[in-house]
Amino acid sequence: MDTVVVEEVFDTSLEVLWKALTDKAELGKWYFNLSDFKPEPGFEFSFEGTGHTGDRLVHICRITEVTPMEMLQYSWQYTHIPGFSLVTFELFEEPQGVRLRVTHTGLESFPQNRPDFTAGSFSGGWTEILKEWLGRYLASNDNPK
Repeated sequence: MDTVVVEEVFDTSLEVLWKALTDKAELGKWYFNLSDFKPEPGFEFSFEGTGHTGDRLVHICRITEVTPMEMLQYSWQYTHIPGFSLVTFELFEEPQGVRLRVTHTGLESFPQNRPDFTAGSFSGGWTEILKEWLGRYLASNDNPK
């Protein structure tokens, strides 16, 4: 089973990071332009991304589990491409800030003959999203600890 785990510690508060992960307006500043977003089990949302060769990839997601300030999980699928995976965001308070762990499971269910769907591609993508996109967003705001 292909699983990707990426972690990053952010010098911010649990509340600020949770809001960045669950508020549609905040998500739009660093993640993707989501159709809508509510951190409620059963809520569906979608967004577009671009693959390695410029392919338009429409992501279809459904919130599966939420524990406020601790964990957010949603399914991750694509239109017109077989496969089903789960993305889990877990938050842990630490002395130096908040550790965010993203775990993406079920990657083996996607077509393995496409470079966009390899574990390495997902690992690189999540690393960029956390370290660069989210890190830059959090650093650009004078967030209280």
